[in-house]
Amino acid sequence: DYIKWAREQGIYIGFGRGSAAGSLVSLCLGITNLDPIRYKLLFSRFLNPERKGFPDVDTDFSSHRRHEVVNYLQEKYGDRISVYRSEPFFIELMPKGVDKASSIDRMLSTVGLTRENTICCGDGFNDLTMIEYAGVGVAMANAQDKVKEKADYITKSNDEDGIVDVIDKFIL
Repeated sequence: DYIKWAREQGIYIGFGRGSAAGSLVSLCLGITNLDPIRYKLLFSRFLNPERKGFPDVDTDFSSHRRHEVVNYLQEKYGDRISVYRSEPFFIELMPKGVDKASSIDRMLSTVGLTRENTICCGDGFNDLTMIEYAGVGVAMANAQDKVKEKADYITKSNDEDGIVDVIDKFIL
């Protein structure tokens, strides 16, 4: 639906990526206009019986008009899905009530711990709920500014072993 809508609005859409890219199913559903038979593309990742998870579809939209797609998704499906941005260029769609904070909450109740005893580290927009939920929310130095603003502590970057810094400071 949102791909069809974006095309109707004249928003550029890439050929598609992910395990469903290059599959005949993606062509038939209108996710891509790329005919895998014509171009002799292998789409075994999609049909592989060894694959444990569902196929993923990554769709590229024009960076200048991506916000229009986000607005459309929020307006049309906002009562049923949450629209997240993990990075400025990624849009993630999740069922309402499914995010990192709710997942951690369920895990903690299963093991009998509370959020006050939890440290959560993240760097993307999709980590915001988790960082706000945790007893100690940690942003990596390479995190988006909005993520850093919500954090209780900012550690070193991913490339500088920021998690080790957090373990040294709060656990050991």
